[in-house]
Amino acid sequence: MKTRILCIAGLLVFGCGGLRAKKPQSLDARIGVCSDVRNAQRLKAAGADCLEAGVSAFLVPDKPEEAFDKNLALLRESGSEIVSCNGFLPASMIVVGPSTDHDKILAWAETTFRRAERAGIRYIVFGSGKSRKVPDGFSRETAEEQFVRLCKRLGPVAARYRVTVVIEPLNSRETNLINSVSEGASIVERVNHKNIRLLCDLFHMTADGEPPQAIVDAGKHIRHCHIAEAAERTAPGTDGDDFRPYLRALKKIGYKGCVSIECMWKDFGAQLPTAVAELRKQMNDRAYDPTGTKEEIKLKNDDIVSPSLNGNGNSKNVTGFHIRMGIDTTYVDGNSETAIIMFRYAEGLLCYAEAAAELNKYDDNVAAKTIKALRERAGVKYITPTTDPNFPFTGISPVIQEIRRERRSELALQGFRLDDLMRWAGAGTLKGIDGRGRGAYLGKEGILYRSFSPEGQESLKLVLKDNEGWMDPLQQYLPNGYLFDLKRDYLLPIPQDELQLNRQLRQNPGWENVSE
Repeated sequence: MKTRILCIAGLLVFGCGGLRAKKPQSLDARIGVCSDVRNAQRLKAAGADCLEAGVSAFLVPDKPEEAFDKNLALLRESGSEIVSCNGFLPASMIVVGPSTDHDKILAWAETTFRRAERAGIRYIVFGSGKSRKVPDGFSRETAEEQFVRLCKRLGPVAARYRVTVVIEPLNSRETNLINSVSEGASIVERVNHKNIRLLCDLFHMTADGEPPQAIVDAGKHIRHCHIAEAAERTAPGTDGDDFRPYLRALKKIGYKGCVSIECMWKDFGAQLPTAVAELRKQMNDRAYDPTGTKEEIKLKNDDIVSPSLNGNGNSKNVTGFHIRMGIDTTYVDGNSETAIIMFRYAEGLLCYAEAAAELNKYDDNVAAKTIKALRERAGVKYITPTTDPNFPFTGISPVIQEIRRERRSELALQGFRLDDLMRWAGAGTLKGIDGRGRGAYLGKEGILYRSFSPEGQESLKLVLKDNEGWMDPLQQYLPNGYLFDLKRDYLLPIPQDELQLNRQLRQNPGWENVSE
């Protein structure tokens, strides 16, 4: 029993207690989607964390309580959470100018905030560009004063119902009052109420060319965030917009709220999973940004930590790959209580796929249950396997090639590789030019990992490499290679005491004359 347990433990990437995890370097924020409450289950299925609804559609302040009760019942039935509501005011409620009626707006706000509290909604987004547009010929200074006066009256009402109004700066094509995060921050400071805060909308910021630094400068006021691509307000992943500098700025201010996708959908059902996956990918991407002056580069990248290539014990990392499996990255201090991984479901699927392939029973149905499912979970498109002439293992079917490639990727650094090579009799294929297995590719001059600063490049020169630039950390310990005997070493020797106990046993080939 002990032996069996130890074998299972060999699958582990990390042990259980005693681990310390650094704060994650990615943006620790939730992903929301602006949509109707009836789409709550679709948002969940796509990987979204929460929903952002519309004031007029969900809170319906212009309708009787019964209408809101129906919407509230739908929300509770869905088991979802609405973190915020946008579209605070209809266009008919004028905020600034000669014909404004703030008392009417306050009555609207009273109903809106009260219903928001019942639904557990924390934020009301004050965009409403048409409502706050300064009329031609009207003083902008007077308009700003009107807006500030209204917000000062809204603050106590919001506090009474435990909601926060977040002012949304809009680009100059949608309104002419509060067009930047910096302008919004100035208004918030003039209002000076804890329930009147700021929203940063990455679509509006990029549309008007407002830099990420504006988020850092206004960070203490920001409570909510919207996102969409700049050109046509499309969903993340449609045109390939890079939001990482802005997301990095949110990380810098310690933002832990919600980033809500507020966009124009071309095909909601088809685009939704891709948009959520792309946003999450960019939130987790810690690419080093080498652009700008020395001071700007330092500011943009001061939260990026390069892998430790020196040091001893647990701090040593000679590949640049950080193993995260088995670590709860949200647990940032003290001893980790993350559970030990005993079995990988993914490894079970890959074993099933390999067995089916070896028995010539691998088909589309098996692929859908195994390789395709694993690829889709990771956001990688599944492609029907074809023969790869450059793959290390040749003379096997395209399907088996693909399964072996998938095991290498899915189970990297998890203790499976030796058993795989022994099972496939693949030791001779992967010996490397000096008789040792190759590690990561560093290049002859040292390659820049995405998270490396220029200072970190120097450490790469200390990593042992072979003549072609592949990592070779064992060259000093195994100067003559592994000395693996292909005719003998796939089978271990039978212990001598077992041979003496059972005279019918014969020693495995090649081990007859080898002493223990």
